[in-house]
Formats: sequence, C-alpha cells, structure tokens
Amino acid sequence: MARPFPPSSALLALGAVLVAGGSPLAAQAGIRGFPDALAAAQRAREAEARAIPNRDTLAAHMERLTRGPHLVGTPASRAVAEALLARWRSYGVDAHIETFPARIPLPVSQVVELVSPERHVATLQEPGLPEDPATMAPGYIPSFAGFAADGDVTAEVAYVNYGFQEDFRLLDSLGVSVRGKIVLARDGGVSAPKWRLAAERGAVGVLVYHDPKDEGYYTGDAYPKGARRPEFAMRTGSHAGSEDLTDLMGGAGAPGNAGGVPTIPVMVIAGQDALPILRNLGGAVAPEAWRGAYPVTYRLGNGGPARVRMALRSDWAVRTLHNVVATIPGARSEAQWVLVGTHHDAIGGPGADDPISSLVAIDEALRTLAQLRARGWRPARTLKFLAWDGEELGILGSLAWMDRHADALRRSAIVYLNGDNVQAGWFRAQGPPSLQPFVQELLRDLPDPERGVSVLEAWQQGPGIMNPGGSVTAASGGGARPFALAPMGLNTDAAPFGLKLGIPAMHMAYSGRPGPLGARHTRYETYQYYSRFLDPGFGTVALLSRTFAMAALRLADAPLLPFAFTGVAPLWRRQLEDIDKVARATPRVGALPLAPLWEALDTLAQAAARYEAAAAPLTRLSPDDVARRWNALAPVNARLYQAEQALLDPDTTRGPRYNRHLVMGTTGLYSRTGVNPFPHLTRAVVERPDAAVARDAIERLVAAVRRYAAQVDAAAVALTAALR
Repeated sequence: MARPFPPSSALLALGAVLVAGGSPLAAQAGIRGFPDALAAAQRAREAEARAIPNRDTLAAHMERLTRGPHLVGTPASRAVAEALLARWRSYGVDAHIETFPARIPLPVSQVVELVSPERHVATLQEPGLPEDPATMAPGYIPSFAGFAADGDVTAEVAYVNYGFQEDFRLLDSLGVSVRGKIVLARDGGVSAPKWRLAAERGAVGVLVYHDPKDEGYYTGDAYPKGARRPEFAMRTGSHAGSEDLTDLMGGAGAPGNAGGVPTIPVMVIAGQDALPILRNLGGAVAPEAWRGAYPVTYRLGNGGPARVRMALRSDWAVRTLHNVVATIPGARSEAQWVLVGTHHDAIGGPGADDPISSLVAIDEALRTLAQLRARGWRPARTLKFLAWDGEELGILGSLAWMDRHADALRRSAIVYLNGDNVQAGWFRAQGPPSLQPFVQELLRDLPDPERGVSVLEAWQQGPGIMNPGGSVTAASGGGARPFALAPMGLNTDAAPFGLKLGIPAMHMAYSGRPGPLGARHTRYETYQYYSRFLDPGFGTVALLSRTFAMAALRLADAPLLPFAFTGVAPLWRRQLEDIDKVARATPRVGALPLAPLWEALDTLAQAAARYEAAAAPLTRLSPDDVARRWNALAPVNARLYQAEQALLDPDTTRGPRYNRHLVMGTTGLYSRTGVNPFPHLTRAVVERPDAAVARDAIERLVAAVRRYAAQVDAAAVALTAALR
C-alpha cells in the first residue's frame, strides 16, 4: 500500500487566488522566486512593461507581413526573416540570422481526376478573391500535402470518415477493406495518422478534404461573406510525423527514407471536388456520425464504382532555412538563458493567424523589453528572442537550431516560451507541471483589459476553454475551475526543446470556443480575415504580447527561479490511475504493476516538500542579501531548470528519437490529438496494447521519477546552504 502524499501547497492554492490584476490583494500577494522586499519594484517594472504594447503597431506590423504568401524555402520567406532582422536591430539589440539546409519537397505537378463513372478534374488551386487583395498577390502555389510520396495511381475509392484510428477499426470490424484503394478522408485538423493507418491496410493513396459540416456553410456563411471555410478552400500542411524528420535535416536523406514521410501519395482537394467522388461511391451507407453536409448519400465505397486517378510529383530539393535570433545579455548570469520564440513561415497563404498573430505579439514583447533596457533596466539573465523558419513542414528550423546548440542549451536554457497563433478568447498553455504555479501567479497578476479582471479570473469563470488537444472544458455551475497546464505535444516549436532535450518548454496562446478557423492554412488566412473575425481591434494580440513580456521579466530577474514541485507527484498519480483504469479493461494488458512507481512518486513528493521548506526563507531576504547570495543561488537555479532532463529516456536507441521525454509528448504515430501524459506507457495500453511493453515503460518511468526526485532533493540541499 502506497503511503499518502503530503498536502500540495500548489494544489491547495488553486482556486484560492482569484484576484483581478491590480487589486489591493493582488498587490499584496507574493511573487514566487522574489523576496518580499523586491516584489514592489518588480510589480512596478511589470506595470511599465504592460503599458508599452500598442494595438495600432501590432495591426500595422501584421498587415505588412501578410500581403502575400511566404512559404519556407522561398524568397518571400527569406524576405520576412530579413525584415525581422532589421526591425529587431532597430530596437537596439544584437540580432543575426542563422541558416540551415533541409530537404523540403514542393509540388511540381498534381492531378486528381474522377475517371468513372463520370469525369471530373479537381482544381487543386485556390482562387483569389477580389474582395481581399492579399489573396490576389503573386507567389501562391497549388495546395499540397507536405512530404507526400510521389506516385501515379488509379483505383477505386473508399470513404473512411476522418481516417482516425477508430474509423479504420470500425471498417475492420465491418469487414470493409481499403486494400488497393484510394481512401477519401475528411480533414478533421489532424494529418499524419491518416496515411499511416491507410498504408498499413494496403491503401495506395489518400485524398483529404474539408466537409462543409465541419467548417463550411453548414455552420455559417463562408468567406468572404462570413468566417467559415469556402468550398474551394484546401488546408495545406505537413503529413509527415515530426518525430522522424531529423532524417531530412542538413539536406540528408531522400524521398521515402525518413520514417515519418508518407510512403503513398497524399493530396488535399477542395470540398467541391470531393462532392463528385462522394456522389459516385457505392457500397454500404456510412454510419450516421460519418455523414457530412453534402446532399448525397455518404457510402463506404466497398461496392465501387467511383475510380480516381491521383498523380503527384514533387521537387525534393535542399532548401535554406532562415532563423532570426536576438539577444539581450544578462547582467548577472549571462550563461543562463530565457528563450522566447515563434515561427515566421506560413503555409497555404499569408498566415495572419498562424503564425503572424503570435510573431507580431512576440516582436512587440521584444520592443517592450528593449524600451525598458533603454530606460536603464538590465535583465539579470540573458534573453533570447527567436523567429523560426520551416515550422509548418515539420518543426524544421527550431529543431535544426536546437541540434546545433544542444550542449549549450542543456547547460543554459532555463525555459523556452513559445507562441504560434492567437485569437480572441482565453489563455491556454502546454508545459511541465513544475511551472504551473509560476503561470498561475503570472495570470493572477496580468489584467485582462477586455473583461476588467485578471487573466486567471477570466479563465476560471469563462463559459468554455479550448484545451490544446481540441476539447472544451466548461465551467461547472459558473464557479471557478482549477487552472492546469496541458502536457506538451508535437505540433509546436516548443516540442523539440521539451521532448528531445528536456528543457522546460511552454506553449502559450489565447483562443476562444470552437469558432471560425475556416481560413487556417489557406490562401484566405489574410489580414482582412484575421482583423474581421479572429481578433477585431487586436486586443488579444496585445494581451499575448504583455503575457510574454511579463513572463520574460520574471524569469530573467527572479533570484530563485519559480519552479515548484509539490503538485507534480499528485498530478502524475492521478494521470497514471486513469491509464490503469483503461489497462484493466484491455484484455491484452490488464492491471498495471504500479507499486514501484507509487513508491517513486512518494519519494518525489517528499523531496518536493523539502524543497518548499528550503525555499521559505527567501521571502525574508533584503536586496543586499540577494546581491550577496546571487552567485550562490546560481547552481541551485541550474539544478531546478535541469531537473526536466532527468525525465528523458537515457537509452537513445529505442523509441522516436524526437520524443525522448517519458512523461510528456505524443503516443507516437497514430495519435489523434498528439498530446498525452506518459506517452510511451499510453501507447502500450491504448494504441498497441502489449503487457510486456507496458511493464518496460513502467520500469523506465520508475527510474526517471527517481532521477527527477534526486535532482529536486539536491536543489533543496543546495538552497539550504545558499540561504544559510
């Protein structure tokens, strides 16, 4: 029987601090990592920083960057990087561009043709709209599925709903085979699993389309009249598994020899081009949940007669990635780095939402900190702002930069804060639980000007919050809900930092309830679309800028970095108990042997309690005390931010090389959401049930938790000595 966990001070605090930023109680509350004697000065500096971001500046910057497409590997993408470089240097900070080669396929020729029983040729090129000048700009290329295999196939078509694992399992149970067929799948916002699941069952190609029931006229007016996806829109994006694209970095590799690259042709088509195929499908009627909004009978295609030819040829050239890096050196601990970044490349169109909304917010945060620096402030630690290239085709630029600087990052990187896109709505984030109290305090002290309360209170009282995995958590009875960070997935530039190197990484954004995302990754993701439908007035973009600036200020200047571990073991225990419930109901797995893991978690909980006790005297230090102890605290801080590295699998020969983290990440190659706690164990329970693999995953977890607990304990010992 496992011993009970000691009460978690972090968890007890959840729901207790519901104070609007700027209120008297918020002003009296402490800031984790800062002595009480320094809190007032820190709050004054943060208030000064919050006053700098300007909505008009943000809007004007977005408009300039979204006048046309800027796909990775094109001159337009390089031009965006060079414009950022000039802008960042104009702020008075050191900045440079780092280049990297990568093999990036772009389409040369594409054909999708319904050849029988009627003939229809798909357009494959989104038309420009005279109502939106940015869609008429030069430089657009046909929509495509990134990293799809070249090929020319003609075959009957099978309809597979979204092409998720549960969809193929249902077809398997019905005795419907896709062998030798081209499968037609609704998009559903997830790309990589479709081709893999189809190829494993013998399919020869994949066509992906957006059904109007999901994002089109079924739910509202289509663009340009409204925010929904037009029938002629197609979502361009990578269909490769990001965890395997290291095979193509540095210009290495060739088509088909990287594990995550599709082995069959994959192409995206417009809904209006999918309709003739759907109309000519035979076979059994599709289940009700599989039926879209077109006026046809949705059938599985297991009786013909629709036959389609799809032909794809790409140029698999080595192209150049352009990453922009700006540095503000630390005045006290130059070798400890706070990293803030997002990507600058867009796919399908101008990318106003993804990523330019986040890029201009992070640019404005850098301008904010540069202005504070010009007024006399010097960060104690080094700040690095980064704009990545190649994210949309597989997190390429950040992965390349991280691999080049891996040794320095392991030593120096405190936290990587990532952005990607932002819409009007509520805060959401992914990251390690050791940063949850830091984020909660940040949101407690950050005013939400649109609502007149703190960002935390807005989150807790909101009508519904979009989680990173796509689900919505609703408020219960209008009361406050505990704030929680979601585990890290594979679909942002934060992923390689957290999952491959074990650097504490967070993805931060704002978004609303499920709403108008009809332009994402299309020609119509323009400034006009964004400013009309996603964040009119740019208030949320400005709020994201303030969020990044405040987070960077606290991480740069806190004498003791604001990591906290008391909530970690209880959270992991709850997550493991949920996995065990699934395992017990899975015949090929059964009850998990978790007793050693409960003991390891007990050890972690005790170490976390000792660390909290060791940190308590910090609040009483004077500014002079902090100055005298700064160097003594540096190795303590290093232990804190390097603790996450203990959760990586030391055996680099097994599992995805990209996702070495044993607690956060993806379940692997078939995940619908891409986000799961304990991904290696979850894969052995849910995706590929195997009791022996599950036992091995638990053994690795036990060792990792013990390493992590030892790191926390060592930090507690070192902190006690530093504060003595």
